[in-house]
Amino acid sequence: MRLQPKTRTAVEGFRDFIITRPETLALFVVSGSDDFLVLVAVPDTRQLEAFVLDHIAQHPYIADVRTSLVYEHLQRLPIEPLDSPASPTPPKQLAHHR
Repeated sequence: MRLQPKTRTAVEGFRDFIITRPETLALFVVSGSDDFLVLVAVPDTRQLEAFVLDHIAQHPYIADVRTSLVYEHLQRLPIEPLDSPASPTPPKQLAHHR
């Protein structure tokens, strides 16, 4: 998502609004072409469309919205520091989410 204008008021205003939505699982304020990444959980793509159109796109500070679907999520658990950059250790446990 991209903000307009790029101000502290806009960042904090959208951040404080979207994190209170029950669909929002996580929020990332990022640099680059987007200003936010919002991880949401909805039952299907129609609900995703409704969430984007009814809540995100209607927010006064949002200039552009782009969505992506996650087909698969792999995560290493627990996250441990690497011993050395030259010899990565294999994951001890792998969480697989579908």
